[in-house]
Amino acid sequence: MKAKLFVGKLLSIVEKGTISFATGIDEKDKLSEWGRFALVSGKIGAKAVSRGAASYCLRPVENGEEVEKEGCFAVSVSKLKGLLESIPSDAIVNIEFVENKSDDSIGTLLFSAGKSLWKLPCNDPKIISNVKIDDGDLSITIEKDVFLEAISSISFAANQNDANFTKSNICISIKDGCVLFGATDDIRCAVFKVEGIKSSVNKRFLVPSAPLSKILKSFDKGIISVYSGKGFVRFSQEGHSAKVSLPNEADVDSFPAFEDLVSAIYPINTKLMMSKFKTMVVSCNKMNSEECLMKLIGNEVLFFAYDNKDGTSYKSSLTANGDSANLSIGICSMYMVEFLKKVDEEILQLSFPVGNDPSKPQLIMIHDGKSLYYMLTALMDLVHLPPESTVNG
Repeated sequence: MKAKLFVGKLLSIVEKGTISFATGIDEKDKLSEWGRFALVSGKIGAKAVSRGAASYCLRPVENGEEVEKEGCFAVSVSKLKGLLESIPSDAIVNIEFVENKSDDSIGTLLFSAGKSLWKLPCNDPKIISNVKIDDGDLSITIEKDVFLEAISSISFAANQNDANFTKSNICISIKDGCVLFGATDDIRCAVFKVEGIKSSVNKRFLVPSAPLSKILKSFDKGIISVYSGKGFVRFSQEGHSAKVSLPNEADVDSFPAFEDLVSAIYPINTKLMMSKFKTMVVSCNKMNSEECLMKLIGNEVLFFAYDNKDGTSYKSSLTANGDSANLSIGICSMYMVEFLKKVDEEILQLSFPVGNDPSKPQLIMIHDGKSLYYMLTALMDLVHLPPESTVNG
């Protein structure tokens, strides 16, 4: 290998091509120290493989760059990235391979810019597992910004540290041009709805939530194509692809049917001002209690929380517009605050299903009037609150 390349472009290729290191099951896997760095057929490329993920990026050589001799090597990705980050992004770096075989390498890649020189040991690319990044079937095409908004809006509801795949994954449900992105930890469920999507299939699959935003951020602005196959999902733009292994089908089947919750017709619906509602929830959350009581009395929404440490309490109400009802629901104020941080609408809609006891719904659903839905399971035993008679009306 002997070439002159733009540093900024080269660093971008390496970062995109090795994004799988941030998405594999085990980032400490010894495989993940090595990635492929190549100049082949007039293209600059980087590829990496870690357990559960694979990625690559290819870009053509541009005007102003020179390639005298091509080559392909296995290199330490972390060292290559560190080296390139130390060179001004608008500089041109000279790269040359010097053969010098030893037990640990086949030679050295020399990087020079100005008066500076860096040496990077390299190895035969065959030491890296040659995982083929299968095509899969095209499931959806979606704007990167919309995709990122969906994931950032709901990922808080997925317990990313839980070993249970159901609780640590994002579920993508595709049906008739509508895509629902869902996350849940069995207590709360956040859903983001995107309509008018180009899709040729109706299906649902799980994607690990922790690395998903990292994958999406590695792509350029514009359309991302999402392909799915048996046991994997692949995200792609021209010259850039990242593949992630998926949980088994049993995990997908066990994921709650949040689609039904979003499309359900609820018998009790009311609308209220977001700012006042948020103030009430935040005030409840500041009390030394994990729970608060929410009551709908006619058209009044009332919140009550009790401080377990000093015995003080908080009580406030606001007038809502919608169905009149008399019901009580216990909620975790911290979980409600997390959701409200994602909402920028002025009006919220609250919906309640009616079970065996209409006065005590087991679920509250909140909709921002646009695309974001939040379902929160009721706390049935409000052990930290005083008797309900103290908070009536």
